[in-house]
Amino acid sequence: MRPDIHPTAIVHAQAKLADDIVIGPYTILGPEVSLGRGTQVSSHCVLEYVSMGCDNFIAPGVYIGQAPQHSEQFEHTHAIIIGDNNRFREGFTIHRGIDRPTRIGSHGLFMAQSHVAHDCRVADSVIMANGALLGGIRKLASEPLFPVIQEPTSFAVWVHWHFWAVSPRQLWISCLSAWQ
Repeated sequence: MRPDIHPTAIVHAQAKLADDIVIGPYTILGPEVSLGRGTQVSSHCVLEYVSMGCDNFIAPGVYIGQAPQHSEQFEHTHAIIIGDNNRFREGFTIHRGIDRPTRIGSHGLFMAQSHVAHDCRVADSVIMANGALLGGIRKLASEPLFPVIQEPTSFAVWVHWHFWAVSPRQLWISCLSAWQ
């Protein structure tokens, strides 16, 4: 069996793809991409610098592995590590880490237009509703602090998770809220 890659998709020569994955039209898989078995990537997606486990679903218009949105430019950034059985819906974005890999666990649901910033750690079974934002930070200190989301946590629509915040377990955050 060979990966099912649409003829309009662009796949970097070094991308590592499981035999049974599906890549949709006009999708770009850049360098240092590894996709596990059963993964489906819809149309108009861009994936770079990511190692992804098995059975993930990526809806149209998702961007994974872009450079961090930061006022500084960095020569070296860390890749993104994603577990198994996640659902990334339309317009989801996640950026590479500055000080360490950006990580997402397994069994998560990341709804439309949600965002995970550089250096964040997201545990298993996390739900981020439409427009929820998880802010990243780079702190110049001996022990950097980054947003950490523990399992299971749910974000409602348009929630902003502030820099340096750590979630308690089994947290549910209401609509139009901010957590510091």
